[in-house]
Amino acid sequence: MIDLSKYTHYGHFKLHSGKYSDTLYDIKEMITNDELPEILDYIETNLDLAIFNTIIGIESAGAIIASQLYMMILDTRLAIITKDDKLIGKVVEPYILIDDACSTENTIRKAIEIIGKEPEKIFVVVDRRDKDKSSLKIDSMFKV
Repeated sequence: MIDLSKYTHYGHFKLHSGKYSDTLYDIKEMITNDELPEILDYIETNLDLAIFNTIIGIESAGAIIASQLYMMILDTRLAIITKDDKLIGKVVEPYILIDDACSTENTIRKAIEIIGKEPEKIFVVVDRRDKDKSSLKIDSMFKV
């Protein structure tokens, strides 16, 4: 299992959501430090990937993970949600939506709005949402 503490940084960080946090979970560092195969193995072991016709990753770390999963699965499509809110690729349902982390659900909700269809499954490496503010069902490797 990946040691999340190796990729946990403390300070004052502005998150993609616009919120500030004293803790940053650096998923990009994680996937570039030879941990990507373990993330992929976790996803493959815990999710039934064969049911998805499309794997969609949210740029940038989510897109990296999605592109690697795409290489592992036959008869599937790859699509990416870019930082400037564009969908690249064709979506055939059912699809899985992948991102590196989730704090507020805003990025995930925006991606679903751009795609125009609800995902069959959502996966993030780190789920850092407040329990009382969580409404989407999200599978994750780590809940913090």
